Formats: sequence, structure tokens, C-alpha cells
Amino acid sequence: TDCCHLDFGSVGIWVGYANHVRIEHNLLRGFPYTAISIGWRWAPGLTNCHSNLVARNRIEGVMRQLGDGAGIYLVGEQPGTRIVENFVSDVGGGPYWGNGLYFDEHSDHMEVTGNYVNRVADLSIAANFNGPNQFFHDNNGQPGPTPTRQAVKFSPERAPPDLSIYGPRNNQERWK
Repeated sequence: TDCCHLDFGSVGIWVGYANHVRIEHNLLRGFPYTAISIGWRWAPGLTNCHSNLVARNRIEGVMRQLGDGAGIYLVGEQPGTRIVENFVSDVGGGPYWGNGLYFDEHSDHMEVTGNYVNRVADLSIAANFNGPNQFFHDNNGQPGPTPTRQAVKFSPERAPPDLSIYGPRNNQERWK
């Protein structure tokens, strides 16, 4: 919480060209820029970035001073990467725009499901020049496909029914 204030361009959790990384049950709060960033290729083509999991994180109060980022930001083709059951809230508010989930250039082959995004300055989900194999479904508490090819702003915005499953878990819970 409350970090990255010496270098506003810093990211809370950054994954470049790695695979099989699990980013689960984190609380990320109070950043001038992006909380979680995965990928490092703004062009078509596969890299070593694939099969990553971002699940049940709680992200609040990010994108306060910079733009072109999000609570969770991804870029490039990432087969097998899953963004599952995250809660992103209070994004933006600085001089630039901020999105909840942002799939930047050539993002493709990812599953995005069960996420809630509310109180964002701009878009709940931004999809900038994505490939045809993105699978968005069951987000914002709505069953079925999430209609997005380029952008969606959830209306109405919803909070998850049980906030206790997001962020750090107590020692007696088990995540599988």
C-alpha cells in the first residue's frame, strides 16, 4: 500500500516475459500508476509470457497521477493467461484517464471472468486493438459473455456480494 511515490512510473506487481506466475490474494492500494502489469510486447506474436493467473486481488485507489494504465494492465498475446475474480475500485482521479482492466495492443488468448470493477474514472474494461480470441464472461455479476470488443463501462457498477474473498486471506482459508 501507498508505494511508488518516488518514481510515479513504478508498478506494484510487474511480470514481463514470465509464465505460470500466480498473483493471488493481494491488497494493492494507493498507487500513482498501475497496480498489476503483465506482458511486454505491443505487437503480434507469441513470447514467453503465457499461462499466468491473476486471481482474487483487491485493488483500490490507483492511477492517481499517471495515465495509460489500469488496476490490472495486460499487453500482447498471452495464451492461457486468466484474470479471475478480482475487485478493482477507485481508479483514476488524477489529471489523466484510468481504467479498471486494460488489455492493450495485441492482447489475445486470455480468459477474463468473475471480475468486478467500480468507481473508475474511465472504462471498466478497455480493449485496445485486441485479437479475436479474448474470452470475457461473467463479469460485474452478470452471467454470460461480457460485451466488449474495445471498451465497456459497467452500468450499473456493482460490488461483489462478499468482499472477504478478495485480497489477503486469513491463515485458515485454502485457495485451490
